[in-house]
Amino acid sequence: MDELEAESEAIQEAADAMVELQQDGTLDDLTEAATAISLLADALDDEMVVEVAGLANDLGLVAGSASQTNTIRTLQAMMDAMDEADTFEDPEKVGMMGAMRKMRDEDVQRGLGFLMAFLGALGRQIDRRADAYEQS
Repeated sequence: MDELEAESEAIQEAADAMVELQQDGTLDDLTEAATAISLLADALDDEMVVEVAGLANDLGLVAGSASQTNTIRTLQAMMDAMDEADTFEDPEKVGMMGAMRKMRDEDVQRGLGFLMAFLGALGRQIDRRADAYEQS
């Protein structure tokens, strides 16, 4: 009898969850996503599936390394800086002398220092991985 009550309770909880998913539109979204995945799977051949799986694996590796706190903070700062700089508006054109004048700005100096440190680290990473990239 306890088993029947537990099953009944589980069925009721599942039904409640389905109703909630239906009411907030999530069930429709899931249905549409499943349909899209099915259509995509039908359209892909085996070679494409293997290639996409490899790309997904590579993306997972990148995402895993991006979970490091410093990486996340740096990416957030870069995105905020791009918003602040309004990169798609008409930026000021700066020549060599203008660049030299900008070098007096402490924020520009700090950004340039970051870029130099980043470029050094990038160069080291390229050197460390060069053999692996050549073998691929």
